[in-house]
Amino acid sequence: SMPMYYEPISSLKTLRQPDSIPPNLRPLMEISEILDDISLNVDSNDKFDGKSRRHYSSLALALIFLGNGLQDECHDLITPLSWQEDTYFGGPTLCSSIDEDIVALASYVHSLLHRREGFAMGEFGMMGFQNANYWASATKSREANNNLPYREVRREILKVSEEYGDQAKQWCN
Repeated sequence: SMPMYYEPISSLKTLRQPDSIPPNLRPLMEISEILDDISLNVDSNDKFDGKSRRHYSSLALALIFLGNGLQDECHDLITPLSWQEDTYFGGPTLCSSIDEDIVALASYVHSLLHRREGFAMGEFGMMGFQNANYWASATKSREANNNLPYREVRREILKVSEEYGDQAKQWCN
């Protein structure tokens, strides 16, 4: 269980111990500049416009942060894409103005994030696992849910389990 701060990224820089951020991720901590660059450098052959590309890039960065134990940074990036209200830590909501596929993916990542939070108490007085259940249900209720790669993710996890043992198979049950 990993408790979270529920603070904006700008505050996390001072709350965290300097060595708590892996050295290879430190350049990513200037998130807004990175996302601005991504949304400005849109190729004319790209199927996404600048805003959609920025949102998908936010999701990708959120997953990188989550995979490296930086739950708060992940949470700050996905909350505006999945929660219907403005928040202190994530900023203004974007939910009503973005593609349903992005909202569904952000809700799915939100569920993964709160699973990592585990038994720690978090938002709304809920344990992370309880909050993860909320987000899993929110993901399933989205029309775009059918576009999520559940089978593909499960298949990849099973491939990994062949290399790394039976512990990875438990992730699929």
